[in-house]
Amino acid sequence: MDITYLLRVLLRRKWTILLATLLAAGAAFVISLFKKPLYESVAQYSTGFTAEKVRLIDGSSVDYFNLDAKFKNVTETMKSIQVIGMLSYRLLLHDLENPNRAFRKLKPEQTKTKIYNAVDKEKAIEILKKKLQTREILYSSETDEKNILEFLELYKYDYKSLRDFLTISRVEGTDYMNIVCFSENAELSAFTVNTLGQEFLSYYRSLTEERSGNSAETIDQLVAQQQKKVDSLNEQLRLARVKTGAIDPTVIGTGALQTVTQLETKLAEERGKNNTYVQNLASYKTRLATLQQAAGAGNNNAEVVRLKNKQQELMAENNRKGGNDPDLQRQIQDITAQIVIKSSSGGNTTKRNQDIDDLNAKISTEQANLTASNETIQQYEDRIKVYDKKTNVNPGGEVELKTIQAKLDIENNALKNIKEKYSQAQGLLKENPAENFKQTLVGQPAIEPEPAKRIMTTALAAVSMMFLAMIIILFAEIFDSSVKTPSQFLKAVSLKLLSVVNNVNLKNKNILEVVGNTYLEGKTVSDEEVFKEHLRKLRFEIDSSSRKVFLFTSTKTGEGKSTIIEALATSLYLSKKKVLLIDTNFSNNTLTQKFEASPTLEDSIRLNNNFSLENFRRIISPTSIPGVDIIGCKGGNYTPAEILPFNNILSHLSNLDTEYDYIFLEGAALNNHSDSNELTQYVDKVVIVFSAESSIKQTDIESIRFLQNLNGKFSGAILNNVQTENMDL
Repeated sequence: MDITYLLRVLLRRKWTILLATLLAAGAAFVISLFKKPLYESVAQYSTGFTAEKVRLIDGSSVDYFNLDAKFKNVTETMKSIQVIGMLSYRLLLHDLENPNRAFRKLKPEQTKTKIYNAVDKEKAIEILKKKLQTREILYSSETDEKNILEFLELYKYDYKSLRDFLTISRVEGTDYMNIVCFSENAELSAFTVNTLGQEFLSYYRSLTEERSGNSAETIDQLVAQQQKKVDSLNEQLRLARVKTGAIDPTVIGTGALQTVTQLETKLAEERGKNNTYVQNLASYKTRLATLQQAAGAGNNNAEVVRLKNKQQELMAENNRKGGNDPDLQRQIQDITAQIVIKSSSGGNTTKRNQDIDDLNAKISTEQANLTASNETIQQYEDRIKVYDKKTNVNPGGEVELKTIQAKLDIENNALKNIKEKYSQAQGLLKENPAENFKQTLVGQPAIEPEPAKRIMTTALAAVSMMFLAMIIILFAEIFDSSVKTPSQFLKAVSLKLLSVVNNVNLKNKNILEVVGNTYLEGKTVSDEEVFKEHLRKLRFEIDSSSRKVFLFTSTKTGEGKSTIIEALATSLYLSKKKVLLIDTNFSNNTLTQKFEASPTLEDSIRLNNNFSLENFRRIISPTSIPGVDIIGCKGGNYTPAEILPFNNILSHLSNLDTEYDYIFLEGAALNNHSDSNELTQYVDKVVIVFSAESSIKQTDIESIRFLQNLNGKFSGAILNNVQTENMDL
């Protein structure tokens, strides 16, 4: 679409844009005028993230989460229901216990509501204190707690309301985080930012300790299991020495024993790898379950206690069975994962989906490694059995001692590695990341409210609405399928364009005065003057055609046929021409009604080749335009072929050459009626009228094809109702 055209559209709608801009500016000014003053308070915390290097249980010193993710994790945790929920309880508790110094006081009508009267204030204080002590949230399933939740909404202390006037963000490029609160009470703002920080530290510390504690407990179980293996092998070695009677036996090597020793070494290495895969897989699954379930922690304390008791029972049972029961070990790992999930279900991370995908990929890799490792272990064990038989063919105490000693050395190394990991996990537990958080700026009550910024707000609203109005207008224009301009019309239909007629307001105006008005040089050219000039061009096209009888039709109703015929007849009168109008638009006889003509066309008789001017004059009515006559019709649901007799007066229009210079017929819309199709046999030329406000559809295309197949009778099209500024586009 032409940019010039779009600019003209905006110029044409300038008053609409201006009105919308002024309304937006006025609304913004009024809103800012009656808006309550807000007081800002800011608390700042140093996180210690930029200096921290978290040591993982595998001994590495690289960060598992990148720095940006850590800040986002803290931000989301501060926004969680566990933290803001505790803040809301403290706010309500403050107002209930200190009514004279309450941050917010209810209006008289609010104290008469059903919600207010349903709450027992003393009981509410007791429940809130208990919830704060146990860090449990209120549940709507409990009647008393549901009433308190509704009471929080009444005070605007509920979770959603608090989130609306709280801003938690990192100070870009630094180690600091800001908690900002805007409220109508300066002390409320200060209390909110300071208490939110305290509640966050309390929750974050307990959350971190719980996670690290579970990791340490898991590794402690592995230490106990490995220690049992070592003790068992030591006992086997002692019994073998007693059996052989050798305290320090001489090393007697055989080929079979060397092979067994080599295989045992490789088997032990593979089992070490296998244990690593198992530990990694369990760790990844635990962290995956934590991420998947971390969407808002609830009251899971009782469930965590139950799971820990169950875990201790299973560990005791496993120890009684020698510490190698695979079913019990699997149950212990499952319960450990559940404890982690239940304990940390309140966290939330922004990059959870990416972390989940990464963990799933790692789990798949570790599972593949574990499967391959199990197969390798089985192969080593099978080969060891074969060579063990060979060593037993010629058994010797020294060989047995050597084999047991090799196994014992391997298990001792494994025990040493697990103990190192346990020490690292204990160190991580002691080095709680929450301890790095320090409040560097305490929120203070503001002395003065924040500036209203009415001028800036009003200007921003005005500019925003101006651009929004312009965008809406442009989008409406772009998606408008009407032809609008001559160039768009020609692209749509590829018809010969006889003339373009601009839009002009002819309501309550005499067409003769508009068309006959004389343009004075030096004055601004009006729409009426442009209308008159383009009528002259159309009149020239009609004169140049050397034809007398014209049918004016359209593809749909309301395109402006009657107006074009009336205006063109007036212009022809001004050029000293006589015109006869015949209203053959039976479905909509506008011309007959306009000129108050006698509806005589349907009652005309069959002429039987006996033409007489007297027959015509009896059915002709004069119009208000000198030199222009009309034959009116009654109108109805019928076509010319149905209502007019054979050899009717339309068949003898050529006999009126001496009486009239031009004869114009108006036909019904081609898309809806067949009237114009039947009338083409009586005329010399057919002219079709389109409105610039209409769009070209498939039914219009089919009607146009009919006109193009009239063997030269189709003269061309008139584009009507074009905006004056679009005439040259």
